[in-house]
Amino acid sequence: MSDRTTAGRDGWASPDLEALAELLSRVDPASDGHALDALHQELETAHEELHVADAELRAQRQQLEDLLDARSGAGARREWLTSLLPVPVIETDRAGVVRSANTAAARALNIALAHLLRKPLVGFVDDAGRPRLRRVVSSVGTEPTRLRLHLRPRRAEPVAYDVVVVADAGDGDTVTWTLLPASDPDTPAAQHDTLRVARAFVALSWLTASDLTQQQRLAHMARIVAEALPAASAVSVNVGPPDRPHALASSAPLAAAADGRQVHTGEGPCVDAFAAGESVVSADVTTDARWPAFARSIAGEQVRSALAVPVQAEGSTHGCVNCYGTAVDAFGEADIRTAELLATAAGAVFAAVREQERLRDLGDQLTQALTSRAVIDQAKGVVMAVRGGTAAEAFAYMAAISQRQNVKLRAIAEQIVAQAAAGEVTLPGR
Repeated sequence: MSDRTTAGRDGWASPDLEALAELLSRVDPASDGHALDALHQELETAHEELHVADAELRAQRQQLEDLLDARSGAGARREWLTSLLPVPVIETDRAGVVRSANTAAARALNIALAHLLRKPLVGFVDDAGRPRLRRVVSSVGTEPTRLRLHLRPRRAEPVAYDVVVVADAGDGDTVTWTLLPASDPDTPAAQHDTLRVARAFVALSWLTASDLTQQQRLAHMARIVAEALPAASAVSVNVGPPDRPHALASSAPLAAAADGRQVHTGEGPCVDAFAAGESVVSADVTTDARWPAFARSIAGEQVRSALAVPVQAEGSTHGCVNCYGTAVDAFGEADIRTAELLATAAGAVFAAVREQERLRDLGDQLTQALTSRAVIDQAKGVVMAVRGGTAAEAFAYMAAISQRQNVKLRAIAEQIVAQAAAGEVTLPGR
């Protein structure tokens, strides 16, 4: 039986029709029943091989579909996070052509969002900044690049922006441009607050493109939130229940001490926020009757007020952002809103990171499956050369050894191939 295959219309391997024709040509109408029985047996073997190959191909197709679905989901989640940003965010290709943008970007450029798409970004930059934009868009990597550009909105005067540019770690052809109003020492305090929050959003979004450990990512999150909330003397971020965290990082020892007291007592604002899935604020944790054990244990620390906000990821509570102040009643309504916005962005980061991990796992599984099949096919050829017989018989021989020795079939195949490469084939079980 020939093992030859040819590519079908959809690009997958299909049986070689010439091999089937070769089998049929061997049928002699005048032959006896034994010849027909032998041919029937060979056709059954071929049918079984095709059945196994078809099952493998279906599994590989499903893995590829899962990869595409996951990639699409990650893109949708990134667009959702971008839409939350109160600052302009634009995505281009390496030629600088706009692929997507949020409403803040369209508003900043004084153009309808639909009309912004597929436009060269360089067309919205003043003449002096165009050469630099072209250099950056073609060379930027996954580490953020900062530059100042003067953008020209439609029918308006140019506006200076501090621009942060970064290439997508998963798709090197996509470049993200985040536009922050150029810093001005005379900017009113309220605008400084907005800018501080916007910078925090941008910094959080970078975490999805960074190759960080979970602990490093949590530490960055805690620092970013602390910088965005001046009322917070220290911030921590935990994964899992705050009284039994899977992972935990803080921006300062003050937060670490407060977190430790809640782990020890099993109660506190962060524990309640995680359990209820709602923000919890305390004007003075040392006198708060909701957590008597925690209040007694924290009395010797500098912490007085607390704000705990749950982090939602993929429909469930993933952890909490925990803010602590040394002053009584440190957190007002504006601080609560800001913390909740940043916790929402943190949840999107967690979900995006999980999706990236799933993509890597699926890719590794597919690579391993393809590699395993190639090694097994090579080993089948070696067994056929040494023992004779068909491909199905060679496969059955290796499967029997795998079961008898309680060793994976791939390991048996690798051993056979390695022996063949060394020129010393001693088949297992012979």
